[in-house]
Amino acid sequence: MDKFVQYWEHISSAHRLLYLLGGMVLFWIAEGYYPLFKHDYRRYRHAGINLIFLFTTVVLNLIFGLATLGVCHLVTVHKIGLINWLPMPVWLVIPVGLLLGDLFSQYIPHYIMHKVKWMWKFHMVHHSDTHVDVTTGTRHHPGEWVFREAARQVQLWRDRFDPRFQISVNKSPVQFHSAHKSRQGWFDFLAALALPGNSIVVEITEGLLLNADPGVADHLLALSDAGIGVSLDDFGTGYSALSSLKLLPFDRLKIDRSFVQDLQHDADARALCRAIIAMGRSLNMEIIAEGVETYEQLAFLREEGCDEMQGYLIGAPMSADEMAMELSAHTKGVLARMHAVGMPVVGKS
Repeated sequence: MDKFVQYWEHISSAHRLLYLLGGMVLFWIAEGYYPLFKHDYRRYRHAGINLIFLFTTVVLNLIFGLATLGVCHLVTVHKIGLINWLPMPVWLVIPVGLLLGDLFSQYIPHYIMHKVKWMWKFHMVHHSDTHVDVTTGTRHHPGEWVFREAARQVQLWRDRFDPRFQISVNKSPVQFHSAHKSRQGWFDFLAALALPGNSIVVEITEGLLLNADPGVADHLLALSDAGIGVSLDDFGTGYSALSSLKLLPFDRLKIDRSFVQDLQHDADARALCRAIIAMGRSLNMEIIAEGVETYEQLAFLREEGCDEMQGYLIGAPMSADEMAMELSAHTKGVLARMHAVGMPVVGKS
């Protein structure tokens, strides 16, 4: 154990770099042979871009690292600091040191980068990876990337197919911890693409409302004020109180698939769906049913006044390219029918 501790206490910079690059290369090669997901992109180019970002941040980390070494030397010489003040065995010193080191060297600087505007603009470089593999570990926050990719896609499809096109984005509860920066970044990005707020709908789950603080309500209200739709996902299975529907600016309710899948043989499921639809319509909300897989389910929900359907009967999950092909085929079919009945065609074809 002592030799192990001594090695890591005096580890050379070359060894540190070797472990970092060696581990990344090893898993990158393994991922090439056994990928969890297959992406159509240039792996070497993608890895090169990420490594460039990695090495540019090494320069900044070196500066802060030298400052950290100075502080560590001061602490060691003068015997100050929690670890020096409290007698602890080696096995306890290691986790305590790691936790405190992560707090002061990672969390606090990262928090500051999210709060200082010019730092945030620079930090956004790390939020923009368009593919995910081992080298993505040099970047962060996939939730922000998902929003930006969705916004770019809806801009493309609005220009190409229909100016009313809209995409829904699931928002993780974790993203509400930095809600102000997140929403302002979203507003700025939509403005840069000349997109209205109603081009995006944000979906949240009921679990977020279980321990919701005032910051969550403020965040949702800000999204609504900007014209962005707010949808409550998986309604009926979580912890939301009916008061939340009154106090928070929800535009849509999504009926959970667990109710929809039992519609054909469960009278209680039919009654619950009717109640949710009636309640939502009385509150001027759009109602969306999840997990629609049979024509019988579709017919029942239509008859009860459900606004939109989602499920394999409507369409299976697909990539953006596959969706574009479907939309192109649909558009051509609509135009053909309009020509056949002599209706005028206005706009892009």
